[in-house]
Formats: sequence, C-alpha cells, structure tokens
Amino acid sequence: MDNRRSARTRRNAAVGSLAAALALLLGAGTASADGAEPVQVAPGVYLESVPGDAPSGEAGGGPSAKIVGGNPTTTFEWPWQAAILFKRSFTPGYTDYDRQYCGGTLVAPSIVVSAAHCFYDVSPLGDDGGDDDFDRVFFDVVTGRSVLSANDGQKLKVSAYSFFVDEQGEPLFDPSELTWDAVFIELETSSASEPIKIAGPGEEAVWAPGRTLFATGWGSLDEFGDYPEQLHGVDLTRIADDVCTEPTKYGADFDPETMVCAGELAGGKDTCFGDSGGPLVAPIAGGGFRLVGSTSWGDGCARPNKPGVYGRLADDPMRTALGEGIEEVAGVDVIGSGALPPGTATEPPPDTPPAGNPACDTAQSKLQRAKRKLRRARDAERRGKIKRAKRKVRRAKRAVEAAC
Repeated sequence: MDNRRSARTRRNAAVGSLAAALALLLGAGTASADGAEPVQVAPGVYLESVPGDAPSGEAGGGPSAKIVGGNPTTTFEWPWQAAILFKRSFTPGYTDYDRQYCGGTLVAPSIVVSAAHCFYDVSPLGDDGGDDDFDRVFFDVVTGRSVLSANDGQKLKVSAYSFFVDEQGEPLFDPSELTWDAVFIELETSSASEPIKIAGPGEEAVWAPGRTLFATGWGSLDEFGDYPEQLHGVDLTRIADDVCTEPTKYGADFDPETMVCAGELAGGKDTCFGDSGGPLVAPIAGGGFRLVGSTSWGDGCARPNKPGVYGRLADDPMRTALGEGIEEVAGVDVIGSGALPPGTATEPPPDTPPAGNPACDTAQSKLQRAKRKLRRARDAERRGKIKRAKRKVRRAKRAVEAAC
C-alpha cells in the first residue's frame, strides 16, 4: 500500500516531522489543541483542531500523487483545485513548484479539504525527539493558479488544521491502514475561486459504480517521477466496492466505509505521486460537479487491477463529520442536495453557488474572525468577552445566511 506521497528530492522538506508533531497534539486527549471542549460532528466522531503554525523541522516527506494518462488542464476548468505548499523554502531559489507537496479542494471560500496523510506521520521528532530540534514552519494554500511556477492566483495563509478523533481523543486516521484519510484546512482569508460542494444524501447516483469521475493535480505523470508544472486532469471510472475488495485488487486493505475506488482495471489512467489530497469529482446534470473523494493511495500508478483509492468524502460517516465540522468552524453548509447524473435534468440544482459573490465572501470572513475571538475568550475564561463574542458570532451567521 503506497500513499500518494513521494520522496521527490527537489521538494523534500519538513512534512514528516510536522505530521509527527500534529500526531502528538492529536493524541493528547479529548480536549482540542486550543484547550476548548471537543465538538461532536458525527456519532462517536469529534473535531480536533491544530494551529497552522505547528512546530516542525527538516525531515523526510514529500509530495503526493500526480496524474497518469491524463492531459494538461487549468483552474478555469477546475476552479476548486488547490495546491498546498511550504511557505518557506529550505533551499535558495525554490519556486512554488518546488514547494508544493499535496493537493486540496476548496469547498468554501475559506475551507480546503485534503488528505490526513499529508499532515500526519509517525516518524521520530528529530534525533532525540526534543522540541529544540525544530523550527516553526508555515504552509500556504494556492488557488486560481494552473502553472505552479507562475505568480497568478492567490497565495493564502493557513489558520488551522482540523482532524477527526474518537471519544478518547485518538485520531481516527490510521497511517498504516489509511482509513479516515481526511482533514480540512481553515484559511485566514477567503479565496476568490469557486468552491465545490460535497455530494450529499440522495445524490449517490452521480457517483455510482460505472459513472465517469475526474481527478486533477500536479502529481507525477508516471511512477518514475516526471512532475509537470501545469495542472493535469484525467477521467476515471467509479469502480464498485465489491470489485476493489477482491483478492486480485486490494482485498481487505480496501475499507468501503472510508474509501472509494476509481480508475481503469486495464490500467493506464490514475492519480500518482504528488496528487494526494486533491479532488475526485463527479459531473451533475445541468452543468457543475460534486466532490466525491480526495486522493489517498494505491499500488503504484495506473497498474492493471490496481485502481486509485480515495477518501470516501461523499458518504457517511465522513460526509457528516466534514459537514458538521466545517459548519462549526466556518458557518458554511458544504453538502450538496438535489443533484442528478448528467442527462437526467436540464438545470443545475438550486444550491449551485453563483460565480463570484463578494458579499458572501466578506460575510464568511467576518464569521471566521468572530469565531476566533470567541475561542480566545473561552480560553481566557472571560465571561463578559464570551457573551459579546457569542453575540457577534450570531450576527455574523445571520449575515452569512443573508449574503450566501
């Protein structure tokens, strides 16, 4: 089982130790990293947040899967595509192309969904495990850019990372089994790019077995590490769960509760190293798409009988956990409704977001700021400030509902 990250030396940086630091934070107990009580987002599932300035050091790690058998494309066609990269370079002259190591999907103006394995690792924390071995490393998210070395689009700072844990505070993501391979990232400011909604209840037909899905990313064009600067995309076929659990495919390694398969059983088309966390989307009637999964793992790239495996974002329990968690953090509903497969309707579903809504973006940004102030007030146990902060959050939520 290979997760879709590679040891690409030109991008080798601090992923491993950052992930290990996050692992310690996530396993510290039921209270979240900022001291607040954990929030239940699904039965037995709780939200755990880690500040975006988590400690890290220079250690192993690298980018995730790329596209095999696809074609160059642009963020004009796939506007929700995001690139996650190191904010600071460890080598002079590095560009954003060199710093990119995972993909992500914009599901709200300030929220990006990605793969947990991009941020979580069990490697040792430096030579002796001490914090003195680490610098503080920050990450950026780039949206609206097709060629990584270009300067267009937006480069946005990360505010926090949110994972899912059980009642004991233990991460649900299993780095050995790659179950619950999902995380969402809160941005400090909103992206101007168009987000995509996660396929919701009643929309299972749009990503049923046999349907055509699409994956995008800046990952390798083959197993040997040919990494393009241009975004690539590929059309894939959704493969039934019972096929992926066959012994000649993935057997018991495939978990139909938290994973979904897509690719070609004959081989030739797949995501690959460098694409991890990027979107797997399904077209819907009347135009538009729904998010179905995030690139997770596979045996090699585009091999026969070894299709790509993706986090099952559009089905419970992960769908409810993501929806409730993002609603809690950003006050935005990211779950779709009413979509049908192509050819069964002539109009997009009513919840399709309009292209470009500055009032909505502004309202959501204000809501995020209000929620951050409320968290700080709770941490300081200042009753007066908590009451005022709660009022501001309520007003900000009403503004989001009116504008969005």
